[in-house]
Amino acid sequence: GKKLGLVAFDACLMSMIEIANISKKYARYMVGSQEVEYGTGWNYEFVLKPFLQKTLTSKELAEHIVTSYEQAYHKIINDYTQSALDLEACDLLEKNIDEVSKILINTLSEKTCHQTVNILKKCKSVQHCTCFDEPSYIDLGHFYKNLLQHLQYLKLSSTEKEAEVQGKLKLLLEEGLLLIQKFVVANKTGKKLKNAHGVSIYFPEHAMSQSYLKSPFAKNNNWGTLLAKYILC
Repeated sequence: GKKLGLVAFDACLMSMIEIANISKKYARYMVGSQEVEYGTGWNYEFVLKPFLQKTLTSKELAEHIVTSYEQAYHKIINDYTQSALDLEACDLLEKNIDEVSKILINTLSEKTCHQTVNILKKCKSVQHCTCFDEPSYIDLGHFYKNLLQHLQYLKLSSTEKEAEVQGKLKLLLEEGLLLIQKFVVANKTGKKLKNAHGVSIYFPEHAMSQSYLKSPFAKNNNWGTLLAKYILC
């Protein structure tokens, strides 16, 4: 009945809100990479070296693994990522994503839905948002920042409703960025991925994997509904 102190993935593309959603039931902290990991994976000599002299708390070990990954690869590659997540902060971020999704879903039901589609398409595109070797995985923080910068272009059926929606989204996106800062307790990236904030989210362009809707995150969050509506539009 007790949680693990840390679950850590020496694997590719694991630092996602969807993975954290599963892990939070079983552990306090999580470590993973947003990007594909270099073939040799972690340098375990670096990772385990502190234990020769002392013990580490779960948080200290999580942060140390992130630092060790940078130590191993910063002179070799420019597109590495590694981050540590505080899974106790996961619920609030998920709730924020859900609220953002609800508002965007409503705008996609408007006659001016093409405006929302175009904004989302731009804000999550490879040209404007940090994406990874799997291009349907995007950096959540960078996506939120892009949305904030493009809210003025969100057009709705009435100027009154437009102002209301823009105002609500602005507050939620700003809140979301603060929640990401609390959620991500350590984050190291190469120069090519300097805008990766530590946590990714699934956002395909043309088709959504049907298995995604079966994931625990999508079952309990309107993000999956947003993706489905976006793709259909």
